[in-house]
Amino acid sequence: TGSRLLSAGLDQHLKVHDLATYEVTHGIKYSVPILSAAVAPSNAFLCVGMADGTLSVRARETQPAEAAAQAEARERRAGTYRFFIRGQHSAPSADDEEVAAPRKPSLRKYELLLRRFQYQAALDAALATGNPVVVATVLEELMQRLGLTVALAGRDAVTLEPVLTFLLKYIAHPRYASTLIDVTTAVLDVYSSVLGRSPLIDSLFHRLAQRVREEAALQTRLQRTLGAMDVLLAAADKAANHVHASQSPSQDDSAATATTAVNEEADAQDADSVPRGAPRKRARKQSREGEVQRKGGDGVAGVAGAGAVEGSKKRRRK
Repeated sequence: TGSRLLSAGLDQHLKVHDLATYEVTHGIKYSVPILSAAVAPSNAFLCVGMADGTLSVRARETQPAEAAAQAEARERRAGTYRFFIRGQHSAPSADDEEVAAPRKPSLRKYELLLRRFQYQAALDAALATGNPVVVATVLEELMQRLGLTVALAGRDAVTLEPVLTFLLKYIAHPRYASTLIDVTTAVLDVYSSVLGRSPLIDSLFHRLAQRVREEAALQTRLQRTLGAMDVLLAAADKAANHVHASQSPSQDDSAATATTAVNEEADAQDADSVPRGAPRKRARKQSREGEVQRKGGDGVAGVAGAGAVEGSKKRRRK
């Protein structure tokens, strides 16, 4: 077992040892030499096989509490009815594996109201959060559902004030401007006929109009600034191209000068290659050949003319 060691032998003794100290805790004397011994998995039975073919089976006496626990464990084994009705307060055993049940995500108040098609209450709940992202999201959802007019209509001065205050604060924000411009247009379409009845609402509309005019003037100045910057950048590019074009001829001249210097150096090396002790006739012949090569076709024509003159002198002598 887990804490005991069972040993038996031909000396007719069966002994139980403690694994912690290896001391003998129990012993049984049989009348015949023992050939084999085994214990049931529940430690309730001891089986011993002896040399004369006898099989001895002994049952261990259990305490009442232990017997009750074993009976309950047998009754509550997995797959039985008692195991099924054990209740939620039953403590898990060491071999049980607990599986967490997935929790449903809880919906916020404005989400529940949107699911119930209560658009006006959903917009009020979103405004109550004070989060511009939530309010803009709810407004976009109402526009997608074609329920923006329903959410804005039928309001008095008290319930319309949060809507106008939100528009006044975030209508110039780049992230929400496109959505809030459409919302402002819808508010004007609904309440333009009742302006002048509430000083608070009238002052909010005047402040909203002033805010829109200021933003439009700012955008106009920004566009003019961008136009001026484009002109300056174009002039800078044109000047840079002109400077590059003016520097190109000087680069060509320097390249031509370098080529001339290389040719002169090559001619000097050719002149130095002539031996000092060579006859003058050979030197003149080499220089004449070099001159012919440099002059090209003109040199060939000159040689041909010289040959013709020499031929005419010979005929005259004859």
